[in-house]
Amino acid sequence: MAPLLLVGEIIVDFTTARPGVECKLRLGGIVHAARGLWASGIDYAVAAVCPRYVVDQAKRYLSAHGCLEFVWLGEVTGSPGVMVIGDPTEVADQGYEDLLRGEKAVTILDVGNSLAAYHEVLIFPGSFDLAQVRSAFSDDARFSFDIAYDTADPSVLKVFSGNVKGIAISTSSQLFMRVGSETVDAMLPLIEDLGAEVFLLKENRGGSRLFNLSKGSVDAIPAQLSVTVNSVGVGDVYTAVMVGLSRAGWG
Repeated sequence: MAPLLLVGEIIVDFTTARPGVECKLRLGGIVHAARGLWASGIDYAVAAVCPRYVVDQAKRYLSAHGCLEFVWLGEVTGSPGVMVIGDPTEVADQGYEDLLRGEKAVTILDVGNSLAAYHEVLIFPGSFDLAQVRSAFSDDARFSFDIAYDTADPSVLKVFSGNVKGIAISTSSQLFMRVGSETVDAMLPLIEDLGAEVFLLKENRGGSRLFNLSKGSVDAIPAQLSVTVNSVGVGDVYTAVMVGLSRAGWG
C-alpha cells in the first residue's frame, strides 16, 4: 500500500521548565503526526516546510522513525521556527508563543514531480500557500486536512474542492471559534461544499464526533480522562492515524 504523505510545518517545540520538571526541546509540528504513524505501523512520507537549519536533523530523525521519503517543500525565513510552550498538559491555556511569528515568511520550493506519485495526502495548514502546494500533486490525489491555528477562512481550501477526503478541526481552532462555536451545524455546509467524506470534530478533553457525510451518520467517541502528562501533538496523532487507517473504510 502506498504511503500516506504528511504535509506541513516542522516546528522546534521548547517546553519551559516547571517545578519538578525540566525543560524539553524536541521536533514538533508534523513530526508529532509522524511519530504516531510510526508507532502504529503505518507507512508514511513527509513534505516539510521548515527553516534550512532544521532540514538535516529532521531527515535523520524521521528516517529513524519509519519515514520512507523526506521532501523539503518550503523554506521558512525571518523566524527560527521555535514554539515556546508554557504548559504541555492542556488543562488550561498552554501559553504557546511562536517566536518572531510576525517576521515569518515561507517560500515554496520547486520540488519537480517528487509529490505527483502520492495519492493519499494529509495536510496540516500553516503559514504557506495552499494553492501552490496543490499544484505539486496529480489531479486524482485525495486530500485530508487537520485545521488548527493558522486557518480562519475555509475558502483557502476551495482549490482542493472535489478531491477532499476528510477534514478534522479542533474546538480550539480559529475557524471553529469563528464559525461553529455556537453550533457545529454551521460548520457542516462549509465541509460539504468541499465534497469531504467525513468531518472529525475534536472537542479536546470532551471527546470527539465523526460526521460521516456520505452516510449521514454521526459517531461520538468519548474522552478517556486521566492524569495528563503531555498533550502537545496528541490531536495531530489522532488525525494522522485515523486518515492512515481510512483506506480500509471509515467504519
